[in-house]
Amino acid sequence: MNAWSIPRRRQALGNRALALQPSATLAVDARAKALIASGVDVVNLTAGEPDFPTPAGPSRAGQDAIAAGFTKYTPTAGIPELRAAIADKLREDNGPGSQPAPAVVSTRAKPAICNPPMAPPRPRAGGLTPAPCRYNWPSNCGISNDLTLAGGPDDVWILQIAGTREEASAKNVILTGGAQAKNVFWATAGAVSIGTQAHFEGTILSKTMVAMKTKASINGRLLAPTAVTLQMNTLLSPAL
Repeated sequence: MNAWSIPRRRQALGNRALALQPSATLAVDARAKALIASGVDVVNLTAGEPDFPTPAGPSRAGQDAIAAGFTKYTPTAGIPELRAAIADKLREDNGPGSQPAPAVVSTRAKPAICNPPMAPPRPRAGGLTPAPCRYNWPSNCGISNDLTLAGGPDDVWILQIAGTREEASAKNVILTGGAQAKNVFWATAGAVSIGTQAHFEGTILSKTMVAMKTKASINGRLLAPTAVTLQMNTLLSPAL
């Protein structure tokens, strides 16, 4: 074994590396370019790569930036001056009264399309008026504003939460239009917290525990296998 050989036992790759697959986009792009090279008339839309040279203006700007030493890493969201210019352009296009959100610059279209769905905001129910239906939250659910359930006396709501459920202090679950607490069911995998002086309507079925903070109230039922904690609370049994 010479100095550059690697024992076979160290050549095994991890599962993540073994699971990697070639880029389907680049594979199709290579196929399209091969067809073009063979004389086939192909419109190549695979990689989103321009089929024309870089225009003279951007080329000169890039050269000037290199000559000026502007070659360091930039902020993740883009150069501040460029972001400001984008916001000004949006304001110019949409009218002086518009307020464009802070612009974010991406390296190409794919990150701009794919990255936002990867970072959704935390699911919250507060401020909404859900129709009678079955709902599923894949993670935690918070109620930071009043939640209104509007429907008839026979309408049913089933709200399933894979994580915890937290209701902020002094916020309310409100029933309107004849909706009844006996027809509202909250099923949670995590703990449930009803904030101080908050009001809740419906039946809670938690896999862990339910905690009612000081002077919180409920028109419904609290069911949990480990604990239901109360602190100067008002509990009403819903009409059958």
